[in-house]
Amino acid sequence: MGLQRHVNLLKDPNKVKRRRAIVHIRRVLDELIEKVDDEENENAKVGRKMVVKKLFYETLSHNIVEAIQDESEKPREISVGIVADVVPFLDLGEEKDGNTLYTHILTKIHDQIAKFPTKEPSEEVRLAMLNLTITMSKEAPGLILDELDHLSSIASACCRDQFPEVKIAVKSLIACVGSRVLVPGVMDATKAEQVAEQLAKSLVPNLKHQRFKVRAATLRGLSQIVESRGKVEQWLREALPQVAKLTLDRSGSVRLLMVQTVHIWLKNLKFENRDWPKFLLILLAGVSDSDLACNEAARKLMEDLGRSKFDMCVDDKTGKNDSKDGIKQQQNTQSVSEGSRRLCLECLGELVKPSILQLSSWVNEDRVQAAGNLHCLVVLAREGMVDYLEVILQAMVKHVKDIEDVIYPKLCATLTQIGALPIESWLEIVFKALKTTAEGGHSTWLLILTNLLKGAEKEEIKKSVKGLAKVLSKKAICLSDDMPTRFFARSAISCILGAFEVESLDKEAPQVPVSTIFWALIQLHSKVESRQEFEGVEAVVRELNAKSQQVSESKKQSQSQEDMAIYSTEFMHVFSKIVGKTQDAIKKIDWSRETEESRLITTLLKRSAHVIHHHLHVVIPLMISACNDVENAPAVRMSILSLLLQLVEQSDSAAAKDSEKYTSDLIEGVILPNMVWRNGDTAETIRLTAIRILDQLLRKATQSDRKMISGLCYRRLETLETCLDDSDVRIRLKMASVFGYILGSQDGQFDELSLKKLYPKLIDRLDDSDDRVRISMARTLLTLVKFSFPPMEEFDHNGQAFRYIVKHTLIHLDDSNEKVGRAMFVFLQNIKSYNTEVFIELVQRARTRHTTPERCDALLKAVEMKSGMDTSSGASPEAKIS
Repeated sequence: MGLQRHVNLLKDPNKVKRRRAIVHIRRVLDELIEKVDDEENENAKVGRKMVVKKLFYETLSHNIVEAIQDESEKPREISVGIVADVVPFLDLGEEKDGNTLYTHILTKIHDQIAKFPTKEPSEEVRLAMLNLTITMSKEAPGLILDELDHLSSIASACCRDQFPEVKIAVKSLIACVGSRVLVPGVMDATKAEQVAEQLAKSLVPNLKHQRFKVRAATLRGLSQIVESRGKVEQWLREALPQVAKLTLDRSGSVRLLMVQTVHIWLKNLKFENRDWPKFLLILLAGVSDSDLACNEAARKLMEDLGRSKFDMCVDDKTGKNDSKDGIKQQQNTQSVSEGSRRLCLECLGELVKPSILQLSSWVNEDRVQAAGNLHCLVVLAREGMVDYLEVILQAMVKHVKDIEDVIYPKLCATLTQIGALPIESWLEIVFKALKTTAEGGHSTWLLILTNLLKGAEKEEIKKSVKGLAKVLSKKAICLSDDMPTRFFARSAISCILGAFEVESLDKEAPQVPVSTIFWALIQLHSKVESRQEFEGVEAVVRELNAKSQQVSESKKQSQSQEDMAIYSTEFMHVFSKIVGKTQDAIKKIDWSRETEESRLITTLLKRSAHVIHHHLHVVIPLMISACNDVENAPAVRMSILSLLLQLVEQSDSAAAKDSEKYTSDLIEGVILPNMVWRNGDTAETIRLTAIRILDQLLRKATQSDRKMISGLCYRRLETLETCLDDSDVRIRLKMASVFGYILGSQDGQFDELSLKKLYPKLIDRLDDSDDRVRISMARTLLTLVKFSFPPMEEFDHNGQAFRYIVKHTLIHLDDSNEKVGRAMFVFLQNIKSYNTEVFIELVQRARTRHTTPERCDALLKAVEMKSGMDTSSGASPEAKIS
C-alpha cells in the first residue's frame, strides 16, 4: 500500500511530493535488485527477477514512464534511471506487453530529445535517455525495425547535441540500428538507404569537433553504417572529402583509426572502379604520416590489402613476398612490399593527379599531406612514375621556389627518389625546360636538376655528363643576375663531379668535358657578389682540379690557388672562348664600358694569376688594349692594374722574370696612361695602383733596366709631376719614391728646363701635411742635387736654384717633429758642397731664427771642417773665404 501511494503521488501537482515519491520508489527497487544480485540460489534468483518484472509491469510502468516527461528535472532523471535498471528484467522482446512498453518509452524519449527545439535542458538527462535507448535496443533487437523512425530521429538529434558525451555515446545506438536493420535484405532497399544517409549526414559534421574522442566515436559510427550497407553509396562519396580530412587530424590516434577504418572498407566493401583510388589515397596518407605508429600500421594494412586483392603468396615465417624488385624505401628501413607496389601501380594515374592538385591548397596541412603522398607513390610505384614525370616536375616548379616552405624538404626527397629512375626518363624534360625558360626562371629547374642528380646512379650520370655540362655552361645560366640560379648551377656541377672518383676524370678524358665544366665555373666566378658565393664556386673548382689532376682526397680541401694546375691547362681554352681564336680578336673588344667579355677576361686573369706567366704573349697585348685609354671602363682598368701589381710583387717568381721583357710595353701602354689625373675616387684608386706598379718595377729593376724605365718616365714627366699634388697621401708618398729612383738613374740626362720646372715642385712637398711625405721627399731632393744637378758653373752659376732649395729646407730644420728635422739635417749636410758660399750665408741667417741653433752650428762646423773656412758670424764673407 505504501508503494502504491508513492506511485500515485507521481501525478501530484506538487513537484516536491513527486520528487519524494520517485526517490522512495527508486529506493524500493534498488533493494529488490540488490537482493536479486545477492541471491546465490538460481531458482530463488529467478523468482526474485519475476517479482521485479511483475511489480514494474503491473504497478510502476505507466507512472514511471510518464515521469520521463515530468516538469521537474529530478523526477525525469530518476525515472530514466529506474527504467534503465529494470530493463534487463523485463524481457521486452518476449513479453506481450514489452512491445507496448518499448514503444511508450521511445515515444517519451523522442518527444524529450528528438524534437526541435529540444525539451530536455539537462545534458546529463539527455545522455541518460540516450543510454536507456541503447540499452533497450540491445535487449530487444527484434523491435528495432518497428521503431526505426523513432530510433533514427533520436540518433540524428543526438548527433547534433551540444553535449560531447552524447555525441560519443550515439555511436552505440547507430551500431545497434545498423547491424540489425540496415544490412541488405532486412527492409526495403530504398528505405534502408534513406535511413543510412540520414544517420550519416547527421554524423559527418562531428568529424570536425574539437574533442578527439568525439571525432573518433563519429568515425566508428560512420564505419558501422558503411559496413552494414556493404557497398559504397552516393552519400558516402559526398561525405568522403570530410572523412579524408581526418588523415590530417592533430590526434595520432584518430589518424590511426582512420587508416584502420579505410582498410576495412577497402577489404570488405563492393567498390566501383571510380571509387577505389579515392579510398586508397586515404590509406596512402597514412603511409606518409609523420607518426611512426600510424605509418607502420598503414604500411602493414596496405600490404595486407594488396596481398588479399592480388592473392599473393607470402612466407609467414620471414614475412618476405614473392617480388623480385629491390627498390628501397627512403622513408624507413623497410623494403617496398610487392602488394603495396601492385596496389599503387593499378590506379597510379588516379592517385598522382589529386596529389598534385592538393599541392596548390591554401592549407599547409593539405599541402604537407600531398607532398607525402607523392613521395610514397614514387617510392612504392617507382617504375610506373615514368609516364607522369613531366606532370610531376611541372608541378614541382610551382612549389619548390621557397626553401622555407613546409613542403620543401619532402618535395626535395621526392625529386631525389625520381632521380633513381633511368636518367633519360627525366633529363630531356629538364633540358627542354632550361632551354625554353626565360632568364630569371632557371633557378627552380636547376634546383630540381640538383636533387634529381643526387638520387641518380653514378653510371647514369657518367653517360649523360656531356649533355649536362653543355647545358650548365650556358651563359643564360652561369651569367644570370639571379643569385639562386648561379647557386643551383654550381650545386648541379658539384653533383656531376660527385659521380666520379679521384683521378677518374683524367683517365676517362676526352669523354669527360673538363674544359666545358671549367668554362662554366669561370663564368660563375665572374658573377660572384659575396664572399660566401666566391668560396662556394672555388670549392667546386678545387673538386674539379682534384679529380682531373690526380690530387688525393685528403689534400683536396687544403689546395691553395697555386696548387690548382687546372688554371694552367685550361687557360687558353677559356681565353679563346671569351676573346676568340683570331689574333685581331682583342682589338674588337669594347673596353669603353664594363661588358660580359671584360668581366670574364678579368676574372680569368685574376683566378689564373699564379700561372699567367706562361701566357704573357696573349695577356700583355690584352692588358695594353684594356688600359691604354683613360676613357676605358674604370672597373676593367682597375682589375687589370690589380693583376699587374700582383705579378710585379712576386719578386722571385717565374711570373716576374717572364714579364721583364714586356716592361717597356707595360709602362707606356698600361702604367703611364693611368697616372693621368682625373677627378673621382675611382680614378684616384687607379692612379695609386699604377704608381705602386711603377714603384715596384723601379725597385726591383737592374741598373740598366731602371735607366730604361726612367727614360720612358722622363718623356711623360708632366704626368708624374701632377701626381705630386694628389690629395691621396699614399700617392704623394709613392711619388717621392718613384722620383728618387728616376733621378738617381739619369746621371745628368735631365735638361735644364725640365730641372728648373721640377725642383720647385719637389720642394713644395716639404710643406706636405703628412710628415712621412716630407721625410721621403728630403731623400728624393738629395738624389736630385747629387745625381741630376749639373755642375754649378753650368746650371746654377748665380746660385738661384740652390738658394731656393736650401732656404726652404732650413725652414723645416727646426721642425717640431724630430724625424723631420733629422731628415732635413741629413739632406743639408750632404749638399753643402754644391755652393758653399750660398750655403753658409743661408745657414747663418736661419740660425738666428731657429728655436735652438745646434743643427745650424753643426752644419756650419761641417762646412768649416771640409773647406777650412771660418764660418763665425763676425767676419765678412770675403775674409771667411780667404
